[in-house]
Amino acid sequence: MMNNVDRLLQFIEQKAIERAEKIERKLAIGAERVLFLISPMAYCNFNCIYCSIYGFNTKADPSKNLSLDRILKFVDIVIDYKKRHPQTTITITWHGYEPLQYNFNAYKAVDKKIFEAGLHELNHSEDVVPITLGVQTNGYLLTEDKIKFFYERRWRVSLSLDGPREVQDFNRRTRANTPSYDIIMRNVEIYEKYFGRKPPIISVWSRKHLEIGPEGYYNWLKENRFMQADIHHPSVLPNNPNINKFSAIDEAIEWFKELYYIWSNDNSGIILYPFYSYIQALVVGRGRGRACFLQNGCFRVIELSHDGYFRFCDRGIYNLEKHIDNLNKLEELFNTKAHVKLFMRPMVLKYYHPDCSNCKWFSVCQGGCPSEAEYTTLVYKNNLFGEPLWNRTYNCKFHKAMFETIYNDLKQKGIELGIKV
Repeated sequence: MMNNVDRLLQFIEQKAIERAEKIERKLAIGAERVLFLISPMAYCNFNCIYCSIYGFNTKADPSKNLSLDRILKFVDIVIDYKKRHPQTTITITWHGYEPLQYNFNAYKAVDKKIFEAGLHELNHSEDVVPITLGVQTNGYLLTEDKIKFFYERRWRVSLSLDGPREVQDFNRRTRANTPSYDIIMRNVEIYEKYFGRKPPIISVWSRKHLEIGPEGYYNWLKENRFMQADIHHPSVLPNNPNINKFSAIDEAIEWFKELYYIWSNDNSGIILYPFYSYIQALVVGRGRGRACFLQNGCFRVIELSHDGYFRFCDRGIYNLEKHIDNLNKLEELFNTKAHVKLFMRPMVLKYYHPDCSNCKWFSVCQGGCPSEAEYTTLVYKNNLFGEPLWNRTYNCKFHKAMFETIYNDLKQKGIELGIKV
């Protein structure tokens, strides 16, 4: 006989299946937006302090690279779907490790295919939403020729850049243990010459940010005219060999609180995440208001990994058990077992995790980032029903503090909020 726990889990699973089927139906009529990531290799030219424990410090092995044939097959599948659903919003971004290590002719080949299909930003018809192309890079391998190509072909370019020289060269050194700041900032200047503005950047917080203070980071953004930035607190496992290069969570909370007040009272127009995400979640009253600009749904972000398999997000959560060699249509990437597990997660947390079921921020957090939840499981060796991602975020305390701070500030300013606490 089924007990109450099993009965509730069955109910949760059914609700998740229904949601996955809904997404599948929306995709079938072209009413869903999707971000695809191409992660072509399992090697990076940097030795960043937060990546060393996660296997990123692997040796260069071209045999592990995603072949150009597989990349172009995937692009053909996207083109096939886009021609059937011309109004669907689709973005393809090269991402992961350092994608500019890959043969740059592959970028040109992808661009050419989409252009010849009439789906490019440069030649689409009025009744077609073009495919957006982009790259997320550490910026070290950018050259004027590459930047000129990205500008002329209307690619989106975003950099991983942690802050002023003393921060960047502490966090993000090359494999040869040389500093990276000056070379990247030189490339930023070339980018600005063509695009007329600085690129958006992603920064990862470390002890060096604590040393320069939030005003040091924010003033650096303003002085260098970076108008969009995403700075987030990383999940750092205790066995990371660089653990001493990070600070205690309480220090990070106070730092980010101060940065929020500096930014919110400034009139520079800088778009600064994660604060945009938190505010959006509080005003709307739902969603995943966490330190991630992909907050509109992990299921909408699908990575083609270097091994040919598809996974959610740039962090590779949940293998969809779909390989590019066996993929025929884009629709096959949706309504998988991985989707059901992902959709079950917030409901399981709400009913079974004591920290989540009693949390006043759960409606806007929903347990936070699934990848951060995996860190929780790795550290505390506990999860719900044997699923590593069925846990609350490792940065739970941090996010609660941010929600509390920003909620109180918005209420004091008389801003109407969608969440009631």
